Amino acid sequence: MSDRKGEKSLRGAVLEYAWQNYKTRPDHPWIKYPDYEVLRHEDNRKWFGVIMTVLRKRLGLDGEDDIDILNVKCDPMFGAALKSGDGFFPAYHMQHDRWITVLLDGTVAKEKIFPLIDMSFDLTSGSGKSGGKTAAGPSDWIIPANPKYYDVGRGFAEHREILWKQRNKIFVGDDVYLYMTAPIQAILYKCEVTETDIPYTFEDGNIKISRAMKIRLIETFDPSFLPVGRLKTHGVSSVRSPRRMPASLRDELDVWRNNEHNGEGVTT
Repeated sequence: MSDRKGEKSLRGAVLEYAWQNYKTRPDHPWIKYPDYEVLRHEDNRKWFGVIMTVLRKRLGLDGEDDIDILNVKCDPMFGAALKSGDGFFPAYHMQHDRWITVLLDGTVAKEKIFPLIDMSFDLTSGSGKSGGKTAAGPSDWIIPANPKYYDVGRGFAEHREILWKQRNKIFVGDDVYLYMTAPIQAILYKCEVTETDIPYTFEDGNIKISRAMKIRLIETFDPSFLPVGRLKTHGVSSVRSPRRMPASLRDELDVWRNNEHNGEGVTT
């Protein structure tokens, strides 16, 4: 059985560390799960830590009681090494290759947890270097893609990463949501920017490119999930050029992902 008193103490230590070092207080985005706490960056609102209470058996552990866990983003190679040790698991309901789950029951000492929080904060800061500048503000983008000029689906089927025209101050680590223009008129893909400011010259009468970035496919959506009508409810009436994603839409997607992971949403 887990030591619930010890868990609450360690949970508090994690939250206190986030406050003392990053001036971050947790928010509670899910009414159904008031004990779930999300640590976000103040500027781009990205998560760098998620505390949840889950059944031990969900992690493959013995026992019918629940347990506190912390999800943090982690370097894939380092994360793979950690998961071979006690108290570390593939991320619970998050991307296994980029996030890990840490038990908050005392199995892992807080002195080992705090550096992981620092790593996660850095990896989600959206402050990747691009031309010597530092990113600031929101780092989730909606970018138009014209299916008449390029078959995005085929591109991702052939390559996990593809080159894309770069505009605006987009940085490594930012997320981009590709909005397919008419006749589709919906967001179909979520991608992560893995490289920016790539010298690239191309012009064919429809598209002119002077620099490019690499984007990696993270998630695919059904056309009925994020159509233009739904975007309009968040103030996005058109997508003619890269634009930052409204905070209200970003929060709605966070809630949807949590509901999906708990069996209440529809997988797309």
